[in-house]
Amino acid sequence: MSLNYLSAYLETHRPPDRLLDASIASDYSKLGKMFALKNKSSNYEVLQEIIEGKEQTAFITAQYSLKEKFDKDDFRSLLFYLGYLTIDGLYRGGVKLKVPNYVVKELYFSYFETLLKEEYKYDLEVSNIRLALEALAYEGDNTKLITCIETVLASMSNRDSIKTFRRTQVRGTFLMDEKYIKTICFTLCMLSKCYVVESETEANKGYSDIQLIKRPGIDVDYYAMIEFKYLSKADGKEENIARKLKEAKEQLMRYSNSPKFKGMDNLKKWAVVFVGDECVKNEEL
Repeated sequence: MSLNYLSAYLETHRPPDRLLDASIASDYSKLGKMFALKNKSSNYEVLQEIIEGKEQTAFITAQYSLKEKFDKDDFRSLLFYLGYLTIDGLYRGGVKLKVPNYVVKELYFSYFETLLKEEYKYDLEVSNIRLALEALAYEGDNTKLITCIETVLASMSNRDSIKTFRRTQVRGTFLMDEKYIKTICFTLCMLSKCYVVESETEANKGYSDIQLIKRPGIDVDYYAMIEFKYLSKADGKEENIARKLKEAKEQLMRYSNSPKFKGMDNLKKWAVVFVGDECVKNEEL
């Protein structure tokens, strides 16, 4: 990857259009094999934590024996040794780990989306997600993206309970909430090549849920900021929906006035409210 970048830069004096070239695609299958190694349930819990942006800490394993136990520290160490995590500082005698760059981040989310699709069998092709993001990027319309999110959520909520990548002994359950909706949206957006996708980036003393910003080498007509709110079906009364919508709009106004986004005329801002697996409000500021 480094040589590919340098070669393109020497020839054109700009970065390559595709950082994740075909020679890196094999890493996708390697990632799957690693998560299937030894303690699958524990490994998938680590994947879930990485996808949700939770801080990873570990005591780096110096020597492996696959005949012995293989816990989360061992698996995080393996991801570190192979370049899928990198050291971000010291922590209580161990280290803090983080995803090293955006290319590796794309690999994680692409793998995560495949696991979700295998588990929940939702009818959503990657080409539909690409078209949804293109509609946002060049038409300023997010309705197709919202429909994609609803399709995934409907498939999941039709099961006995909301679970993440339950295959192969995994039983990592969590309640549907704003964070859950955001994770699904983030995962779908990461499959597009139109944007760099950011989540919960600090902005003006707050955190916005999803930000779709400029990707090097790609010019779009619109960028985006989306704030999600969630209500259970039992709480989905009109007054509660109105309250959540108002909260989302107020947060968006505050975030968009931060130095990073202030003055961006082509920044689209949407306040989105879900009740259960259905979007009931999708309003642009």
